[in-house]
Amino acid sequence: MSKRKVCLDTQIMIWGIKDQFTPNRKEIAEKAKHFVKKLNDENTKIVIPSVVLAEMMSNVPEDERSKVLNCFTKNFQIQPFDARTALIYADRYYKKYFDPLTGHETIMEGSRETIVADLMVVASAKAADVDVLYSEDSDVHKLSKEFIKASRIPDAMGQMDFFEE
Repeated sequence: MSKRKVCLDTQIMIWGIKDQFTPNRKEIAEKAKHFVKKLNDENTKIVIPSVVLAEMMSNVPEDERSKVLNCFTKNFQIQPFDARTALIYADRYYKKYFDPLTGHETIMEGSRETIVADLMVVASAKAADVDVLYSEDSDVHKLSKEFIKASRIPDAMGQMDFFEE
């Protein structure tokens, strides 16, 4: 059986690994925690884009960062935002947001900063050649469309059909 490889976006990591959530997100956080456990139990390789790692580490006190970083690098494949990933990002960005006739960017839905971060996650998942990118972010799903398979956390763990041979 080949080892499956999935990518997790920031919210799933924060809910499922760090166990941090607001009261109105308790149900999805529990679902994320069970989902990450299921992935681990199935020996699935979990890819974390470096931009997601940066977001995860942003509120970790300085004296704890090396310990937390070691934990992440030991348990997950960290996908760097390297030259290959940058080219994938640039290609996707150009095709999605650039009008070659005018030489200008097209109108974007949402803030440019959010789109850039989300597209960095999508490009990282593509560069890592994952089977699926899991995210609860609608913008990530829009950016992934016709580019890379993206999915939300399955409602029932039995729906994780990508584990089937």
